[in-house]
Amino acid sequence: MLNMGVLLYSRQSGEPVSEETIEYEIEAGGDAQLSVRSVVTDSSGRGLIQFVAGEELRSYEVTARHPGANSVTFTVEVGDVPKGNLRLTYVNSGESVYTVGPIEAFVFPRSQFVCNNFRPQASLPDTEYMDEVRTAGGSSTFNDLSVAEPWTVVAFGRGEYGQIAAAGCVGNVYLQENQTLETEVVLTLLALNPVGRYNVISNWDFTETLQDAGTVGQIILQIRDAAENPGRYLYDQLINVIQQFLGGLISGAVEFFLDVFGLDDQIEDGINSFIDSIDFISRIRQALIDLTDVVTNLEVISTLTVGKLGSDYEITGTDDWYGLAVYWRWNCGPNDPPECGRIELALDPDSDIGLVFGEWRGQVSAYNQLRIYPHSVNLRYGRLIVYILNEVIIPTLTNDNAHSMTEAILYWVNCNGLAESITGSDREICAPLDIVCIEADDIADVCDSTIRFLFGFAETLLNDLEVGSVLEMSGEGKLVERDGDLLVDEIIEGTYTGTVNLDDTRSPFSATWSATREQLDGVDE
Repeated sequence: MLNMGVLLYSRQSGEPVSEETIEYEIEAGGDAQLSVRSVVTDSSGRGLIQFVAGEELRSYEVTARHPGANSVTFTVEVGDVPKGNLRLTYVNSGESVYTVGPIEAFVFPRSQFVCNNFRPQASLPDTEYMDEVRTAGGSSTFNDLSVAEPWTVVAFGRGEYGQIAAAGCVGNVYLQENQTLETEVVLTLLALNPVGRYNVISNWDFTETLQDAGTVGQIILQIRDAAENPGRYLYDQLINVIQQFLGGLISGAVEFFLDVFGLDDQIEDGINSFIDSIDFISRIRQALIDLTDVVTNLEVISTLTVGKLGSDYEITGTDDWYGLAVYWRWNCGPNDPPECGRIELALDPDSDIGLVFGEWRGQVSAYNQLRIYPHSVNLRYGRLIVYILNEVIIPTLTNDNAHSMTEAILYWVNCNGLAESITGSDREICAPLDIVCIEADDIADVCDSTIRFLFGFAETLLNDLEVGSVLEMSGEGKLVERDGDLLVDEIIEGTYTGTVNLDDTRSPFSATWSATREQLDGVDE
């Protein structure tokens, strides 16, 4: 590119003439071009244009004309400019932390772009000098670059989601004619910004907690055991009643005779047959077997707010639980999708369940790894169990006729029918020679007291048990940024591990979670 122009003066006064049009023309063709075909003189009489050379190496004549002045012809020689080559090698300074690739390179004359203007999130000027390599350690070669001015090199390293994860800029790259300059471009991992608010779904596994949860866990596990084999459970309760009235030695003899003559199995089978013969009662039995799965595998819906601390990598977080979902496949078939049976509970934040509001500190390390330091939160797990029973399971099992276990007792109990199914119409069951006999009324009484114990435990938990618990936990997650603005869009592969302090016991638990940044009016928060 060459600047050229003429000066226009008045013949009479000799002063510069402004606001006059000068016409320019390239004589005899060629592939060269003029920036404009005509120009208006300025206050000093100048009329300047630019000559832009093409691919042809030759002489050009450019003529400037004005109706009241003599024409001027310029002779321009277009020759081959001195050129050099540039070979770039790319280095990821954080290779041990996070691998980037592909790597995109852009080369600019310094007059077009300099590193002081480089911002990884900002767009770059257009350039014809670009290349892409698969990974760090690769190289690019740019041939026939002008040595007339230095060059600027910009490189981006893409991450696993296509995001810009690393960047580097090298300025003032001087080339020499007919030589190849070797230059290393160092890419630095870009710091992700997790600050903001996220919608969180987490799944909590309290299975081991329930097994070790003292009184609370024992009651729930007893219910499960009774549901899995009600005949054996009621038989054991019957032996307990005999032991209370007759003493250990005599009751042991009674149990021995029942076992020898097969009456224990007869009683157990009679109870189970009675229950299995009534479809609805059988389904209730299955529901109680499912009970531990329902109360030990919880889906929590929460809002996570992440804030900054003093340094670049230290952060704070608050996790506010506002919703809960349980999975109970009561009305689901074996081929129904996994989400069948999901029940989302609308919880009152002012209820005595006391949903969690957890606060923690953490750190972003290794580019995209979130570490959540150990912290404690309060959770009334026992009352949460009771809430699920009273608001989900019991209403379903009773066609919405009961919302507590006491109400359910009145809806379900038929112990006399159960007793007669075991003893028959003579209302007693005896060993040979009538050595031991059990009356139907005794069985009915055991049935009644046992069922009242089982189905009345919810009120006992609420009124008599200390069911507050403390979760002591730490966690981690993987930060995901997808659109190049360095704001974290998602947190995936999140986990929590820790212990629950419940009823004077410490039991392990685990959770998995993921989070998505909230959007307000279509804009990331």
